Amino acid sequence: MNIETLKTFMILVKAGSFSKTAEIFHVTQSTISSRINDLEKELGKKLFYRKHHKIELTESGRFFLPYAEKIVNNWNFSINRLNSTTLFDDQISIGCIYSTLPNLFFPVYNDYLKNNPRISLKSIVNHSPNILMSLADESIDIALTYQLSPNPRFTSWICREDDFVLVVSKNSPLAKKTFIDIQEINSLNLIYHNWGGEFTEWISRITQHNRWFHATVGPADLALSIVKNGEDPTILTRSTVQKDLQEGSIVEIPFRGYPLPPRWKTYLTTTHQQLSRDPIREWIRTMEKHGLVMIPV
Repeated sequence: MNIETLKTFMILVKAGSFSKTAEIFHVTQSTISSRINDLEKELGKKLFYRKHHKIELTESGRFFLPYAEKIVNNWNFSINRLNSTTLFDDQISIGCIYSTLPNLFFPVYNDYLKNNPRISLKSIVNHSPNILMSLADESIDIALTYQLSPNPRFTSWICREDDFVLVVSKNSPLAKKTFIDIQEINSLNLIYHNWGGEFTEWISRITQHNRWFHATVGPADLALSIVKNGEDPTILTRSTVQKDLQEGSIVEIPFRGYPLPPRWKTYLTTTHQQLSRDPIREWIRTMEKHGLVMIPV
């Protein structure tokens, strides 16, 4: 069994056919068939059902796939590590929610890079469930998410608690209001960013089912940019809007009534095994240095 054969197996699963896999590897279809046949002989198990031009994993194939992926990932990591030893002693990989970067973690990244020149820092941006899946399959070392995982292999902390605020441009007629009643939200032309979780449950309680918003946007900073240049309000976390509130480009309208929005938590999660590594502990210390209080969950 070699790495090239395992890579062929993984690509074949994704491509769904021998011909497409051959195109990806720039080899003949018979070469791909030979590699898979050799792998099946070595394992003593049939990995694919072959039906005309389509393939499907057998039960043995589904069982073997995550192990093949782990072997290939470890191989790639070891090669990258070997090639980088002249410049770096170690690497940590961090998965992060995009909306937390400019407001919470940019200072942490900058400080960590400045004080750890021999550590290579790799980051990916994704949604909370995807980041936690990457942590589970060991593609990353640290997860910074809005979601808490029940995985018993994980250790988690609350590193930030936020409240939700309704903000508008300082030039909006709404900026003159001294408060906004919760039930009034249903009549506003919101620039809507769906934070998910408890926030989605809360907003669903006070707005009409499946109602349209004036704009529904993905990135929280895009929602803020639209609000700053228009008259519509948005609901974002305080850390997202803190700088603009201080500069006076937007105005907060306090909530009044019931139900008030939930508190929003940001979690740091890693595995028990990763906590033994000095670069991981240094990252946690850097977060604490920047006021991100680590409360064990």
